[in-house]
Amino acid sequence: MTLAQKVFFLIALKHRPDAVSELFPYIPEAQKEYMQKLYDQLKDSDVKSIKAVATSELRKFSKPSTRSFLGDVHNDWLLEILLNESPE
Repeated sequence: MTLAQKVFFLIALKHRPDAVSELFPYIPEAQKEYMQKLYDQLKDSDVKSIKAVATSELRKFSKPSTRSFLGDVHNDWLLEILLNESPE
């Protein structure tokens, strides 16, 4: 199952928890395991709890990533640039 499929399911679960089971006939068997497992755990819970779990799971996927391009630069290139810099 791809990340996009998981996110789609969680959004459906968050916004339409009462109708999400209607998606299962359209999901290939190989990709259904995650969705069915989560749905089985939550189906007897109240709507507020289901939405809270879906929101929590979605937040795991939406964490901003910090990216540094410094790791892509070779150390010798940095050293060469710093050699010509004044101590100030």
